[in-house]
Amino acid sequence: MKPKAWREKQGLSFEKLGEMLGFSPGYLCDVEGGKKTGSVRLAKAYKKASKGEVTLEDFFSGVTA
Repeated sequence: MKPKAWREKQGLSFEKLGEMLGFSPGYLCDVEGGKKTGSVRLAKAYKKASKGEVTLEDFFSGVTA
């Protein structure tokens, strides 16, 4: 599941998600909006918080080098 879909399914704001994951809401918004590429640390945080619903493959799908 893509991070945005999981966040919306959980009814989480960027502020609440930021508190959960330890990242700023602005950074999360930029990553979700495609303005920034997320880090491996963020991808792992999503995977852990979602109990595996968001995989590393889901997180990085569509990212080009």
